[in-house]
Amino acid sequence: MIGAVCKRVGALVETGHDVVFLTADIGGDGIDSLAARIGDRFIDMGIAEATMIGAAAGFGLSGTTPVIYGLATFLSRRALEQIKIDLLANDLGGIVLGGASGTTLSALGPTHSAHDDIALMRSLGDVSIFSPRNGAQAADALSMAVAARRLCYVRLAPEPDQAGAAAAFGDGVFDLVTAGDNVALLTTGPCLPATRAAREQLAALAAIRPAVIHLKAIYPLDRENIISLLLGYELIVTVEDHLRSGGLGSVIGEMIAESPGRMKLIRIGAVVRGHDLFWSDGKFSNISLEQTIIYSIRTEMERIR
Repeated sequence: MIGAVCKRVGALVETGHDVVFLTADIGGDGIDSLAARIGDRFIDMGIAEATMIGAAAGFGLSGTTPVIYGLATFLSRRALEQIKIDLLANDLGGIVLGGASGTTLSALGPTHSAHDDIALMRSLGDVSIFSPRNGAQAADALSMAVAARRLCYVRLAPEPDQAGAAAAFGDGVFDLVTAGDNVALLTTGPCLPATRAAREQLAALAAIRPAVIHLKAIYPLDRENIISLLLGYELIVTVEDHLRSGGLGSVIGEMIAESPGRMKLIRIGAVVRGHDLFWSDGKFSNISLEQTIIYSIRTEMERIR
């Protein structure tokens, strides 16, 4: 995804947008070519995420929009206080790009796994949180954030969804990827391929055909339209590369709790035990996200029926 975002940053600079790109000693996949393309508007701050946020705030105070790129785990943890105090408290716009978001780097252990990045960013309050499904959506999210001049966090993962490259980011906060009956599968970011694969297996094995809905934005959400959509399903299942608490499942759960209808919700996400990460719906744990989705839905639908 970062490659598509770097191309968009270059285009913004070349068309006269007052944008500066700051990175924390990360190269490759478009970063090096962006440095050559935009010259002194590219600044490598080294492995110093907190200092990078402070520098970004200085640019923001001067009227320049900072685009800040680093690993999601370090930006959402090490630099969280600076994001809160230097950027948010000063009402400064800026785009925080969290590379390798969610569970992308979970194999490297708890230092690099960003399985709580949504929860941490939500805790700040008024920060837009975008979770695009591919590079095209990530680049569009960047353009929207620059135009809005507000603080945004954009989750970036390895390109998860080549098939959906034409899906525009600006057309609402969610995509109805696949229509379905009885069950709604809500997912975000890189979990979409596993969610669609589980849907196909459920249709073939159990004649259960869930709708698949991709949430491009975690905050803000179009609460009225999402609740109106969900009221038509017996079972709502959220799937995310994040802890079961504080992320997409929690957002949807809060919305359901405040809605007039009665909806059953299952939240599938990460459970961390020591250095190990599992996928779980709160009862059943399995190393495969796809199989966890299938098991959870089949079990619940059998109980309902």
